[in-house]
Amino acid sequence: MRMLRFLAPLLLLLVSTRSVEAQVVPTDSAAVIYAYIQGADTIAFEGVRLESASLRGVLVAPGRPRLVWEHQLAEGAPTLLSLAIYPPGGAGSILPLQETDFLTVGDIVLVTTTRQGERTAQPLPTTPGAIPLLGRSMLHTAYLAWFAQQAHRDSLTLFITSSGKTVHAATTVRGEQISLMVDGLEIITTWSEGTLLTVSVPSQALKVVRLTRQAGEDASDDRMRRRSDVG
Repeated sequence: MRMLRFLAPLLLLLVSTRSVEAQVVPTDSAAVIYAYIQGADTIAFEGVRLESASLRGVLVAPGRPRLVWEHQLAEGAPTLLSLAIYPPGGAGSILPLQETDFLTVGDIVLVTTTRQGERTAQPLPTTPGAIPLLGRSMLHTAYLAWFAQQAHRDSLTLFITSSGKTVHAATTVRGEQISLMVDGLEIITTWSEGTLLTVSVPSQALKVVRLTRQAGEDASDDRMRRRSDVG
């Protein structure tokens, strides 16, 4: 598996014992950072970077493994999805606990996993053309909806990596919003000129908001902007 170039900690979380209070410290100036907000709590952060040949992300939540993922693109279409899982709070130099590739070949998804130097490959049944989906990442889900809209498709076939389930996901475009119905769960994304602004999951009271600062700006200023954005 190809190592991701921005595996150095994209996000560092400083968590209090009573609620999630987080500070984002990006080390990749081209990455855009988003906060996951559920109710009154900020529960996670995710950074994402879109390039011509790949979409990359890092998802960090307090007390949970750090997920580093990359979806390769061929002519704008998602192909190989790579996922690396790191220990909670581990520094960027720590080796991943596990690395997994998901690649659709015909009517199977080939799942290749490396753990403690041992590599295994497992073919799982799916539907031809299914796109691997990292369900825990709302940004990955949002960009798949955007790819569908760019390709003028009203649906996607998705292979959910956590469950191995293949689902048919309908997309709906309403102005600057693209909605994706994944296995009965409605995910609503809002865009502006190709920039993802928010992701919301009404049934879970979950909202993912783009932090308005750029890398290198003062984080305290950004937290003030974010409060006004979601208030």
